[in-house]
Amino acid sequence: MQLTWVDGRKAENMTRIVECPTCGRQFSVDDSAHSFVPCPHCQTQIRISATGIQPGPLFVEAVEDKSSSPAEEQIIAASPRHKVRAIVPVMAEDMEGPFLPASVPQGRATFALVMLGASVMMSLAVIAAELLLYFNLDSSPQLQDLEEEVNVFEVFMGLLGIGEILVHVLTVIAFCMWFYRAYKNLKLWKITGLKYSPGWAVGYFFIPFLNLFRPYQIAQEIWKASDPQVSVRAGSQWRDNKGSNVIGAWWASWIFANIIGQIAFRMSMSQRSTMADQKASILAEVISESVSILAGAVAALMILKIQSRQSQKLESILSETEGMELSGSGL
Repeated sequence: MQLTWVDGRKAENMTRIVECPTCGRQFSVDDSAHSFVPCPHCQTQIRISATGIQPGPLFVEAVEDKSSSPAEEQIIAASPRHKVRAIVPVMAEDMEGPFLPASVPQGRATFALVMLGASVMMSLAVIAAELLLYFNLDSSPQLQDLEEEVNVFEVFMGLLGIGEILVHVLTVIAFCMWFYRAYKNLKLWKITGLKYSPGWAVGYFFIPFLNLFRPYQIAQEIWKASDPQVSVRAGSQWRDNKGSNVIGAWWASWIFANIIGQIAFRMSMSQRSTMADQKASILAEVISESVSILAGAVAALMILKIQSRQSQKLESILSETEGMELSGSGL
């Protein structure tokens, strides 16, 4: 109890002990306080009133009937259309680091690998069909029979091409989903020095000119930042790491497959007046599909290696975090 003077008269200024709703520690405040005061331990703004203490500041919002759950918020005062609720501050422990799973998620990687395998199988089917037509061109004795065979084959190849396009689209979606997650893992692990975001890591695949080099740079960044030998506390030291030759092979084969694919497509759409032109177009398709198979195989290998590398990185982070906790507890 403290003594003060009010209008020339002696008055008693009472203090009381209150408990902070955030950190749980107790401290004394002036009994006449009816405003927000900071907790001396965690600096949370707390409203002191005659009815008790409330973490603040207060937030007033319009609500609909049955739109809130009492378990999720503390209702201080209510009206038919409005409620006053306290914005609960973030606990200090929640800001120390993100929740880390026990292992790297494998679902998207598995989906991408399955679709890459399906894409390779479709390419093999197209190659087989193209080679069948190529050798049948020489064995057809009459031009009329040749035209009939070509027409039937074109219908078959058209249906096969539609199936290949569908598989290709799903493969692109699956690969982009995995690529997004692989980069997002680095963000969740609080790796410093990253230049991009998970969204742009995928978006650069669809931006002309930039898609010729930016995805390769991002893939190498994923590889370097996932190095399990570099501690998270080392900051951007991972940037000094050497890039992956597998990623280089993946990007080179992907670029080459797109170039050959464009050439084969233009040849298939051009007028083929002679048998030599038809054979050249078929061979271009076979080469294009073969390079696509190579690109798909290298992409699958890259996914496997990055997944393995990130799994080791997560284990290293968990071990490092556990060691810090034990050191902090004095064990």
